[in-house]
Amino acid sequence: MNTVLIIGLGNIGMGYDLNHPSGDYVLTHARAFQMHPQFELIGGVDFDMERRHLFESNYGCSAYANLNEAIKATNPNVVVVSNPTEEHIDTLFNILNFDSPKVVLCEKPVSFDLKKAKEIISAFKAKKRSLYVNYMRCSDVGVAELYQRIRTGKILGPMKGVVWYTNGLLNNASHYLNLLQYLFGEIKDSTVLSAGRALNEFDVELDFQVSFQQGKFNFFALPSEKFSHNALEIIAANGRLRYESGGEHIIWEGIDSNKMFPERVTLSSNNEYISSDFHRIQWHVADKLSACINGNSEQICSGEDAVKTLEVLTNLIRDNDKDE
Repeated sequence: MNTVLIIGLGNIGMGYDLNHPSGDYVLTHARAFQMHPQFELIGGVDFDMERRHLFESNYGCSAYANLNEAIKATNPNVVVVSNPTEEHIDTLFNILNFDSPKVVLCEKPVSFDLKKAKEIISAFKAKKRSLYVNYMRCSDVGVAELYQRIRTGKILGPMKGVVWYTNGLLNNASHYLNLLQYLFGEIKDSTVLSAGRALNEFDVELDFQVSFQQGKFNFFALPSEKFSHNALEIIAANGRLRYESGGEHIIWEGIDSNKMFPERVTLSSNNEYISSDFHRIQWHVADKLSACINGNSEQICSGEDAVKTLEVLTNLIRDNDKDE
């Protein structure tokens, strides 16, 4: 049994599930690792006393204000890092000072600083510890189906795509870029299409394009204060794929003869809904992590893959700064 300590008991650590009946939704690390049979949730860490009390009352294990105290008291095999991004690097290096944690799952991005992200990846390799990053969409069953269809030619290139995203390049666009890297492999080129606004000292909104061997994808930022919208549309050689509501709905439209004009081939009116289990997405992340711990190769984002995503985004931000 793998014992788990969660650092950071905010929304993704614990909060998103508090208003949902247990089991119907698994949107947080706390519920995922409590429910999964291969893990035992043994503690949490947060500076906020109210969050610690909520964690203890909901999950029946101790919460600590201090990371060092928590690791010494619990000796976890697995540590989840879900505190603020600007604290990730110091937290990760601190974890390496202890012998018990062998596997770490870190929230995205690993860091706002590419150089520091590469340094922590090297440090984990040197200590022979495993570091994964929670780009969770790659672990969803619906995405696994898309991956197979692309590999077997059921979804054909060349392709063009559009991604709509809100709430920042590093915060949200990174999810979709990482997803496309998983589905299509190495990025051949990236270009800023138009400059956007700075959201804070770390993140920006940008319109940009990335090119893969199988096609090009344009990313367009939307103002999050209006409403949240995160979606992907892909036009393939043999149909249209819609990945909507952040991944809750995945719809494939093939091609067919047009009923009014039979000589024309158009998108079919018979939509195929590809099963997704996005409302339990963090359970699937935990499940893939368990498989990796047991020596299997599974769809979960490694630290190295996460740095590839961060590198593309960092270059886009740098190019945008040069143009201003």
